[in-house]
Amino acid sequence: MLIDARNWPELCREYRRRHGLKQEAMAQDFGVGQSLVSRWERGNREPPLSVKRAIQNDLIEAGSAGLDLSLQMLLNQSSSAVAIWDQKVILRGCSPRFERELRQTFDYDDLIGRSEKDFLQGHNLARKHIEILTACGFFQGKIAMATAQYKPILRKARSDLGGSITTSIFPVMLSPKDPAMLCIYDHDALVDDTDVLEGLEINWIEAHSGMVGSAHTQVGMLE
Repeated sequence: MLIDARNWPELCREYRRRHGLKQEAMAQDFGVGQSLVSRWERGNREPPLSVKRAIQNDLIEAGSAGLDLSLQMLLNQSSSAVAIWDQKVILRGCSPRFERELRQTFDYDDLIGRSEKDFLQGHNLARKHIEILTACGFFQGKIAMATAQYKPILRKARSDLGGSITTSIFPVMLSPKDPAMLCIYDHDALVDDTDVLEGLEINWIEAHSGMVGSAHTQVGMLE
């Protein structure tokens, strides 16, 4: 599972420890009163977004934030529909917007840890993604990034709008032996439907050579 980056009391204390600051000095750094820093560290109040970003960037630059922590912070602060899926298409993390989209259709108590079977209801779209990405070496570190495009077919509200869904896909490692993909989803309802191929189209850039590859496959319900 991804580390919960919302433990801001501990992150604030870690920031002070690394810089050798008392609460008063940290308060001066961020232009607030010492009592407010005390409330951050007691968990009585969360820091504002500007402080969260400053602490996040400081930890990453110092090498004190692991990849999982950085990813979770990215998800928490993103205004886009972003999700992290592992190689078995298990949802490992998502942004608030992506979560809202899922909850408009599903009433699961817990979304994280569920597989594509719980969301796609018998459609093979996710499996076709994995087949193509595996074949081109995405999960072996051979691909810098990929994009996938398909017509909106999973939610009626989006299907009615038409256009296309474009997903930007980046390789990430949740642990040394746990490759995953960070997916940023964008629905462009203004794209002419005739310009979007039927099925699934994936394009990618190879990490070392910079060469571009592509693949296209049909999608539908599992047989």
